[in-house]
Amino acid sequence: MRGLPGKIHHARHRRDVRCRKGARAGEPGSPEVFLGLGPEIAVSRRPGAHAQEPASERIDQVDYDIRYSRQLRDMGVRIDSDRPHKERTELAKLGPMEPTFAAYDGDRIAELRIRQDFVLDKMRQQGIVIETRPTSNLRIGGIPAVEHHPSRKFYDTGQRAAICTDDPGILNTSLSDEIDLIARSFRLDHDELVQRIGDPHEYRLGKSRARQVR
Repeated sequence: MRGLPGKIHHARHRRDVRCRKGARAGEPGSPEVFLGLGPEIAVSRRPGAHAQEPASERIDQVDYDIRYSRQLRDMGVRIDSDRPHKERTELAKLGPMEPTFAAYDGDRIAELRIRQDFVLDKMRQQGIVIETRPTSNLRIGGIPAVEHHPSRKFYDTGQRAAICTDDPGILNTSLSDEIDLIARSFRLDHDELVQRIGDPHEYRLGKSRARQVR
């Protein structure tokens, strides 16, 4: 899980920062929702909110692109060989919190989808499991409707994902409710859902402990 940079960040930071920082999935605070949420949906929720980020964040993005330039180019992301280094030199002249700006046009949205796929591919290779909390994501995570929930992308791409619940006393939901919500929303029958999710015991902590059968 190390070697894929990332950390949680402010909502005003740009969408590609979220995608980059999701690459460190498995660490506390990783924005797993944004690895599956469509970029056009994320950007449309608050127009203009993602167009600005501090220079320090942009430097992180440039460093990321330099580090993974070959792999990103192989996936179809356009990265010039010299431009990132030149941009980093210019950014280093700015204060850490000085703002930088970039518009979100169709090309950038398309590129973000590729970057999502790149990160998810790395996660699959490492066997990382993503926890999803559908009701919580819908009510407080900024996902506008269940059909946009990241679980769809995770299942379609073969990413290992666990359906979980969050604060059932506040959200008035249970684990079975969460499973039913995903199954109904994506029209998955029981067998298909089990096949997509896999054995939940494989995701537990302390795998060395024997499985308890009641």
